[in-house]
Amino acid sequence: MVNLLSERGIHCIGILLPMSPVFNDTPVYGTYGPSHETAKKIIDGIFQVGEAQPYFHVHDFHKFGNHSFTADNAFNASHLSALGAAKVSDTLRVMLDSLIGN
Repeated sequence: MVNLLSERGIHCIGILLPMSPVFNDTPVYGTYGPSHETAKKIIDGIFQVGEAQPYFHVHDFHKFGNHSFTADNAFNASHLSALGAAKVSDTLRVMLDSLIGN
């Protein structure tokens, strides 16, 4: 999909949303995810595609739990609160504005 969109000059944005750092102490990435090792390989692959395709942009809010989101940004361990969603939205708005030249 990324290749097709890039060939047509259409921007695509990949987003890794923040989750609780508590998941770093579990055997899997997130609630039901693969192992941390497998997740790292997948995420590294996503970033490699982003480096190869000028129309594919990736933003990692999670950073394997090393993020700036606080407890008041979370509804629970896997979901953002309204405050956290606003924080993500503000960052994405700036990203979109830079892509479309505003």
